[in-house]
Amino acid sequence: AWEPLLEPFAFSFEAKQEGRSMKLLLDAHSPLNITLVPASVRLVRALVPVFTAAMASPQDTVEGDEQSREVESRFRAINLHDTAFDVLFYSSDGQVQKTAVEPSGSKYVALDAELNSLKVDHIRVRYGKGGESDPLWLEQNSTVLVPDCGGVVAELMTPTPTHRMLLLAPAFRVHNKTDVSLAVRFHDAETSAVLPQATTATCDGAQIGLMNHGFVDKEIFED
Repeated sequence: AWEPLLEPFAFSFEAKQEGRSMKLLLDAHSPLNITLVPASVRLVRALVPVFTAAMASPQDTVEGDEQSREVESRFRAINLHDTAFDVLFYSSDGQVQKTAVEPSGSKYVALDAELNSLKVDHIRVRYGKGGESDPLWLEQNSTVLVPDCGGVVAELMTPTPTHRMLLLAPAFRVHNKTDVSLAVRFHDAETSAVLPQATTATCDGAQIGLMNHGFVDKEIFED
């Protein structure tokens, strides 16, 4: 059954202007009951950083602070494959800039410099000497197949209002939505041997908008 985070609560408030500041006086007319369950706690934990980041101005960031660098990074990429991809930035006047995104796991790659160097309107992804993907237009979230790469897709998403994310990963994914870590093994279809997994094949779900959930990505590639 659905449980509300806050039970019905009767209150009144009064706003008082004092110089350049304002005071809010809250008067409670009944007890405030808060329901604490895992789902609601995870939701609040995920939304509070998004809200504070959206309210903060650029002047509020502190140089050298890791958290401020994350807020400033508006365009990021995560590569869950075991090899690098070329990301090509196309401007509206035909200019192209290329950058390689190495396997990253949960550690995203910031692409703000590439995005800001041109008036980019779309990007494409290429694997090795293969063909380029269909365009990913910056004004929308979408997914395209990366040619010649065994089912890997490039997905442009908006995990939070503060940044965009380019996810390079196989289309087959395992999402761990439990509160415990799970051991997942993949077996070869013919020999049943356990297939080794690269350390960069897993990703913290919070990076791609899965609030406080684990994320494992796997696709079988055969030579």
